[in-house]
Amino acid sequence: MKVAIFTKHWGLAELLDNVLEDHDTRIVNAETFPLEYQFKKAMGDEDVFISCMPHEDLKGYTGNKPVIIYATDPIYQWVWDDVVRVQKEPWCKVVVAEDCFPQHFFPITPEFIIPFAINHLNYKPYSGRINRVAIVNRKARDRWQECVRGANGIAYSLEEFLGDIPFDIVTIPDNLKYRQTLGDYKVMFYFSNSPYTIVLFEGMAIKMPMVGFNHNHESTYKPVEKYLNRFSTDRDQVRAMLKDSLDSKPITEEYNNVLSFKEIKRRWNSVLEQACATK
Repeated sequence: MKVAIFTKHWGLAELLDNVLEDHDTRIVNAETFPLEYQFKKAMGDEDVFISCMPHEDLKGYTGNKPVIIYATDPIYQWVWDDVVRVQKEPWCKVVVAEDCFPQHFFPITPEFIIPFAINHLNYKPYSGRINRVAIVNRKARDRWQECVRGANGIAYSLEEFLGDIPFDIVTIPDNLKYRQTLGDYKVMFYFSNSPYTIVLFEGMAIKMPMVGFNHNHESTYKPVEKYLNRFSTDRDQVRAMLKDSLDSKPITEEYNNVLSFKEIKRRWNSVLEQACATK
């Protein structure tokens, strides 16, 4: 099957490209202008389109090809009406990564729930040989300030919060090197200003021990609590859990209730088949 993936999030595009490895996929930059003509301009011999956040590519679209909306973030207000409209069309299927956002800023009616798919075979297996805490977050210090203020109302630096616990902010732009390095760290301290991120699923995929800072997101349920075994916003509890990981011997993998890459791949293939069957 030929699939065009419209997105401005290249990490998400790569995930979809990997999980749809049995299909002929093409990535289209969703920031191309004019927005309302993106589908028409890009239309070739694809069988189906996948629209990812921000869904601006749906403007003016009338259903020349089946569309799958993959909703991973709140919807921009200026495309709200378009997103609401197309969900009612027979040529549209709706998939959400996590059905956790409240309806007042997520006008999505999920037909399918398919979390992020991480193929652990693309990563070096967890070894935990570096007895330090890994922090993996784009603009980690800025994001931490947002998270700690949102949870406690007081801004602490990472150094102030973690104290004498050794940590590294893992910023490796080369994907291959990053994937070969992540599992070397003993434990990850996970936090984000979003309810869930690709990093969360990367850590779970390689069975890396993780301690989550469960920032008070506006969600109907909390993905951090759903997936991770250890989490808190209390400084003493976070430090104690991280120290337990650093002191643990022998090194042990951590198991979470994340879906396997194989199962997520099966779900996506099923959605693609249904999308094409209803057009």
